[in-house]
Amino acid sequence: QLRVGGTPISLGYSSLSRSLYVADGQTGAVFVVDGKKNEVVGKIQAKPGLGPMRITPDGRWLLVLNSREDAVHVIDASTNHLAHTVAVGEEPYQVTLTRGFAHVRCLGSERVYMVNLDLLGKDAPPPVQSYEAGPEAPRDAPNLGIASPIATVTGESEVLVVNPVNNTVYFYVDGMNFPSANYLGYQQHPRGVEAINRSLRETEPGVYTARARVPVAGDYDVALFMDEPSIIHCFTVTAEVNPELRKPEVAYAVEYLQKETKVPAGEKLNFRFRLKNALTGWPVTGLGDAKVMYFLAPGRYRAEVPAREVGEGVYEAMLHPREPGAYYVYVAVPSRKIGFYTLAHKSLLAERKEAAKPSREGGKGKEEREDGKAK
Repeated sequence: QLRVGGTPISLGYSSLSRSLYVADGQTGAVFVVDGKKNEVVGKIQAKPGLGPMRITPDGRWLLVLNSREDAVHVIDASTNHLAHTVAVGEEPYQVTLTRGFAHVRCLGSERVYMVNLDLLGKDAPPPVQSYEAGPEAPRDAPNLGIASPIATVTGESEVLVVNPVNNTVYFYVDGMNFPSANYLGYQQHPRGVEAINRSLRETEPGVYTARARVPVAGDYDVALFMDEPSIIHCFTVTAEVNPELRKPEVAYAVEYLQKETKVPAGEKLNFRFRLKNALTGWPVTGLGDAKVMYFLAPGRYRAEVPAREVGEGVYEAMLHPREPGAYYVYVAVPSRKIGFYTLAHKSLLAERKEAAKPSREGGKGKEEREDGKAK
């Protein structure tokens, strides 16, 4: 147990100095804890009001927000000295790093401020740029979440920024004057954002690799997209059962009896599925808490509905895909410790019915009656 001020509010580890840094919001001090000795070996004095901290990937620079001073304190981990204090917008409260910039979100400003990381080693404070992420400041939102409203997309030069006032997520690329895209929240109220990078990386000449966790055994359709050269290719991957993960209490399988993947949008659907023991194949009966969750990709119109048993191990739920698009359907049974993401899901494509078109003969007959002449 170490004493590091009255209000330790954030921390970060530098691989360069092999030290842990703890920011005290009350006194404005940043304490340096030796990674081997586990003892405080230094204190860097800034100003009261410290908040979130980020450390550059090389471990050289610490960036600590100060909401009272409307500034970012920059600490050099190689010397454990305060290098710069950079002015930003009113009440900075979140920060994320791309390859070249620190993006700082402020409660009192609609703009996101960018601190140039490449110039931190200069004697003069680095220049600050900014871009607008919506017309309103975050403090105007009725409520704010704990999750960060800004996140790096690929770790290179793109970020996603949430505006909790107009419920919009903005996509920004370093070097642009304004965001290049935005995503409306529709009926959702985004408060935080996190990006998961599943992109392919070249691990050896001509070989590209990505890591992904396969939740359950089964056959999966994998789609590969490339912009340049333009490639769209789908292939099937079979995930075998992992015997080390098989546990008797969760040894269940689901069989979806809804064979048609295309369903009419705007109409209710009696969705049936069969639950069975994955080891014996016997049906699982008498479940009173089975339920179905479904939503429109990428996450709109999420709904949960109960499922009732209509046969031996067969359960039915009423779904209502109101809008056209791709829907993902999941099954859960809390009493058997089956969560929505324990079993394989079912994909449905909701399409609108086309209105019947009048025949050409019918149309001609109508035209002749209106004109009174035959053509």
